[in-house]
Amino acid sequence: MFARFPVPGDDFPGDNAVTASAASGCGSLFADFSSLEYRLSSVDFADLTPTERGQAEVDDLNTSSARDRAPPHRPGRAGPVRGTLAGAAR
Repeated sequence: MFARFPVPGDDFPGDNAVTASAASGCGSLFADFSSLEYRLSSVDFADLTPTERGQAEVDDLNTSSARDRAPPHRPGRAGPVRGTLAGAAR
């Protein structure tokens, strides 16, 4: 995982909005993490986003605002990685 950030709004905004938020957020945070712009990198990332059902279940169990929860994101990879890719510049 290299980034975690909130999905805007208090209610689930829909799958398309969550996916767009994940792509934008991960893309903009990638260079800070890896020390290289995403378009120049040999490393890929994949996002993990909440679903409407999962968000509703969390809302039932959690009294905090939906803004306090964020979808986790992790870098994708072509092969096994041991350790971190932070600052790898690749």
